[in-house]
Amino acid sequence: MYYVFINPASQSGKGELLKDSLEAWFKDNKVDYEIHYTKKDTGIAEDFATIAAGTEGPIKMIVVGGDGTLDACINSNIDFDRVELSLIPLGSGNDFIRGHKLPKKLPDKLSAIVNRAHEEVIDIGLTTVVKPDGENLTHRFIVSSGVGYDAEICDMVDASKLKKFLNKLHLGKLVYVLIGIRGIFTNKLADMTVSVGNNKTIYPDSFFICAMNSQCEGGGVPMAPTALDTDGLLNFTLFHNMTRLKALFTIPLIYIRKHIGRKGVDYLSGRSVYVRLSRPTMVHCDGECLGEFDNFKAELDQKIRFIY
Repeated sequence: MYYVFINPASQSGKGELLKDSLEAWFKDNKVDYEIHYTKKDTGIAEDFATIAAGTEGPIKMIVVGGDGTLDACINSNIDFDRVELSLIPLGSGNDFIRGHKLPKKLPDKLSAIVNRAHEEVIDIGLTTVVKPDGENLTHRFIVSSGVGYDAEICDMVDASKLKKFLNKLHLGKLVYVLIGIRGIFTNKLADMTVSVGNNKTIYPDSFFICAMNSQCEGGGVPMAPTALDTDGLLNFTLFHNMTRLKALFTIPLIYIRKHIGRKGVDYLSGRSVYVRLSRPTMVHCDGECLGEFDNFKAELDQKIRFIY
């Protein structure tokens, strides 16, 4: 039995349109399936609880959507020990899947999943921030989590009507570029005290730090060119101590993988990072904004079996 979770809003409603093709393939190939939908506030939590209670052994889950849909699924109290995750990518970013070569056509994608063409164990990260009342707020991520400039871009993109318009034209990635340029001049810098392992360093006038599980975020931006989501490590990219004019010329180098090693760019790795900030700053997980906080912790948390 395959449990298919569809985000009906993916690519401006394309997720729902794909349903008929999915059902036709399962019926033609005599493969048992159930269709479920992700919900805006609860993800897949309610449906998964019912499935898990009535299923023994592995739970074969196919997610139809993008990185945001994957994020909703891994934050829905799923049983990581039992789930075998597969993906039919249908988002505007699809950064998670960039490191995993899927067939191009839908029937070939489904055949590869059913025949278990590839199998990997994927790292899952966890971000923790402490709210002003002292309560912890946690959120898992499968692609990236960051604080500062990249999180503020995510916040502006979410609020932008331009994203939906460009998605319809299959130009969704362009919104990140346009808002990214604007953000260089509007982003509020913060001093960051960064701890990775036993090393603690103070970085003044920092634009951002991001914890990368995958190489790319934001629709193909190669923030961490050497990151692997199977190696048991996170990579941390930090932009600091530079003027906005210098940032205008340095940040675009990310797109051509030439930012590592530049003055004002640090590239670290480890199982966790802890950051104290001089002011509350926006935090994101897989592009989902959590709010502004003066602290940020990202660490490896779980693993999940990925079939594709």
